[in-house]
Formats: sequence, structure tokens, C-alpha cells
Amino acid sequence: MATHLLISMNRGTTSGSSSPMWRCQTQNGERVNVFKHADPTRDTFSLFHVAGYSPEMSAMQLGDMLTWETNPILVTMVKTPDKSGKEWWNITAVDSRPTDAQPDPKFNPDPALARIYARDWAEHVSDPLLNYLILDTETTGTDLNTEIVSIAVTGPTGAVLLDMYIKPSNTERLATNGSGAINGITPDMLADAPTFAEAYDDIYDALSGEHIIIYNAAFDWALLERECLRHNKVMPYPASVTCAMEMFSRYYGEWNRSRQCWQPKSLESAAFYVGIEGDTAHNALGDCNTTLMLIEAMSGNRVSEWIA
Repeated sequence: MATHLLISMNRGTTSGSSSPMWRCQTQNGERVNVFKHADPTRDTFSLFHVAGYSPEMSAMQLGDMLTWETNPILVTMVKTPDKSGKEWWNITAVDSRPTDAQPDPKFNPDPALARIYARDWAEHVSDPLLNYLILDTETTGTDLNTEIVSIAVTGPTGAVLLDMYIKPSNTERLATNGSGAINGITPDMLADAPTFAEAYDDIYDALSGEHIIIYNAAFDWALLERECLRHNKVMPYPASVTCAMEMFSRYYGEWNRSRQCWQPKSLESAAFYVGIEGDTAHNALGDCNTTLMLIEAMSGNRVSEWIA
């Protein structure tokens, strides 16, 4: 049992009963969930109610986040095992709320300044002399067991540096979870493709030491990292990794006040917004080209004719 300082809470629901819950994080990075439940043995929201924090918590909508970094909430936590034996933090006590303790104010940035920032970035990386590379992957799904089935890397002028299918350990997932219907890749197309381990050297050589741009880098780069771990391979070490989706969200300028971030947009939505015409369907090379055209459009430059 130990005391901790809660600094953030995100409103959600439980997967089983859809009961209200708040995903919280402490000042030292520990994670703990707060539950509002009819069963008093599972309810910890009542501790926050008695302590005086329930008005803000009850007013939160799904996905909303509150931060308490200025006035962290002092709680007592203990680790308890579940049925499988895995231990989770559980809150056992909440200190009374000080009279002047308020959640941190919501940040409301200037969309005009955000667009200038995104445009300056796009203009910077649009210079072919900088040699930034674009990476995209197609996968068997979106969960932690997802595997890469296609990968492409292009240069700043659209030159194709890597474009290949990769055979996953379970090609049938393409059909069972619907990912094949999205990216158009079938098990037959992967029959003669190399495995990730066989393609690894080409991937490592293409990415190591380079400045990489990815649309939704959080997904693709984490996926590549899991593939390397799965096959006991060293992760490529690039000079930098930048998320084009985060940059476009600034360019678009829709601030998500509840999540305190620029609202992300799909690559298809981004392409439509800047007027990119043609096929923007899911395939790794096509998405690399669309990302490159998007960056050029954000910079104010003419979209390259060779890529249409």
C-alpha cells in the first residue's frame, strides 16, 4: 500500500457491463482505473465522491480528459491480483479535496498559428535535397497480433525504394477480420512473398539512418517494432520519425477540447480536403504517394505531375 498523486483521468466505460470508468495516471506513471459500480466491492468512484471530486468526474463525457497536474489528487493504492494472477493497482482511499483545488484549465490553441506551423514543416520537408523518406504498411488487422503484409518506402521525389508483399504467419486473418477487404490483399497474393525475417535486411537497410515520415506513425512504427521483437531482430535506427497525420491535424485546425489534441483525420479525408484526386485506396505504395502529395499540397507547392 502506498500513496500516489493522480494527475490525469480519461472517461471511458467497462468492456463487459459498460459501467462508467475513469482511466487514471499518477505523477510517477502508474495507471489505475476508477469504477462506478452498483456492487460496492467494485466501486471506487464513491471514494472520489466523498472526497469532493465527483462534480467534474460526473460531468465528463466519453473520451473526455481532465488533468490535475497543478493540483494532483492524493490517493492510496494497493496492488491486487485478478483471477489470472496478474496484479493491478486499486485505489483504497482518496484525500479530501482542498478548497481551492481545481482541474487544469483547458487549452485552446490558435488554429491559424497551427496551420502556419504545419505549412512551414511541409515546405521544409518538400525540399528533395533533404531526402526525407515516406513509409507505409498494410496489415492483417489493428490489434497487438497484427502482422505486416505489405511495406513500401519512397523518396522525396516519389522514387520507389522498397515495395513488397510480406507473408504473415496467419494469412487467413486477412479474411476473418476484414482487413483483406480494405487493402485488397488476399492469401494467394502472399503465397510466394518473403516472411518478415526474410525481408528484414531490405527493411533495415532502407530505414536506418534516414529521416522517416509516416501517416499515423504511432501505428506503423509500433507495428514494425513488434515485428522486430517477434522475429528477434534489431529495430532500424532512423535519424528521425515524424507523423504526417499529426502535422495535417494542425493544418486542418480542428481542436478536440475534451482530448486536448488536434483532431486526427484519415489519409483519405486529408487527401479529399486538399483536393488530391485519383485512387487513394489502401495499398502501401499508393499511400506513400498520397502522403507525399499531401505534404506538397500543405506546403502550397504544385502537386508533382509524375505521381498522378
